[in-house]
Amino acid sequence: MNLTRGPDGALYVVDMYREMVEHPDFVPADLRGGIEFRRWHDKGRIWRVRSKDIPQGARADDPRPRLKSASPQEQVNLLDHPVGWWRDTAQRLLVEHQDQRAIPLLEDRVRTASNPLCRLHAVWTLAGLNALHC
Repeated sequence: MNLTRGPDGALYVVDMYREMVEHPDFVPADLRGGIEFRRWHDKGRIWRVRSKDIPQGARADDPRPRLKSASPQEQVNLLDHPVGWWRDTAQRLLVEHQDQRAIPLLEDRVRTASNPLCRLHAVWTLAGLNALHC
């Protein structure tokens, strides 16, 4: 049904388990009476798939940044996090908040960050802030 990354660096797989997925409106009327549409409605699984080599910053005992109250500087710093969920979420929040104080910080990351993913996130965040000047 769905795949997503978690803040712990793991891949989460959501699995739905039902006999009939179709909505009754999409099943021919003459067949609807013999189908129990809610059968197995309470089945399903969430799988957590992770590497044996958990990156630093993604271990269960690592401190978790408080993104809701993080400053633009803290959010920009997270663009260099080893786990993509933190990079993506920090980038999304920077763009959503449209805080112009982040622009010089992002421009600095574009020029100086050693991690190419950090530079890429910084460029896209600048674009989201309408501050990318080519």
